[in-house]
Amino acid sequence: MIVRFVLALGLWLATLPALGQEGPYPVASSGKLSHDGVLGCGATLIAPDLVLTAAHCATGLRSRVTEKPGSVLFQTGSYADQPAVTRAIIDAALHPLFFTPRLAGISKLAADIAILRLESPIPPEVATPLAVAPYDDAANHRLVAATWPFDGARAQERGCPLIASDPWVLTLGCEVKHGHSGSPLLALTERGPELVGVITARSDAGLQPLAFAVRAQERLGQLRAIMP
Repeated sequence: MIVRFVLALGLWLATLPALGQEGPYPVASSGKLSHDGVLGCGATLIAPDLVLTAAHCATGLRSRVTEKPGSVLFQTGSYADQPAVTRAIIDAALHPLFFTPRLAGISKLAADIAILRLESPIPPEVATPLAVAPYDDAANHRLVAATWPFDGARAQERGCPLIASDPWVLTLGCEVKHGHSGSPLLALTERGPELVGVITARSDAGLQPLAFAVRAQERLGQLRAIMP
């Protein structure tokens, strides 16, 4: 039974398209945040001048960009003949529930999302913003985490099967590492890749590594409403 499962999983992963092999989409839109030149969390371009990331990656960001403009940057991924492009972060809106006292566990993860504004738009020929959409559990679309390695300039994709879901958080059966917070979770649909979640946490306290992603579309409207 275990052998059959491993073989089936291997065949499923082998059918995943190499999302980053052609053109700027979505390789370049899956980027990285840096603070004073030090790379940190992942972030995803969702509009020419907006990126989505995890709230814990942006705690204190508004005061930092006010006191030291240009210190926090978003860097796009790169691809053939197109180097990475950077833009300074000038403002941020973190989900207010993230700061609720005594909030913990899944309830804390459910609010671990933030939207950041860039100083100027990213040109469409450099990066195409990812479409944000709700994840339909019944549709059973393949899920892929696009994470940006510290030693590379482009996103790497890995299959992340859905283990469990609630209205705000998706639990995934894949391994993510330190620095992958804020990276996008993509659903491969007939319309193309869609951003359905933001990676926020991981767990390896068992035989199966787990990753957790807050549902993006369900929180996006709330974040836009409080963005200055």
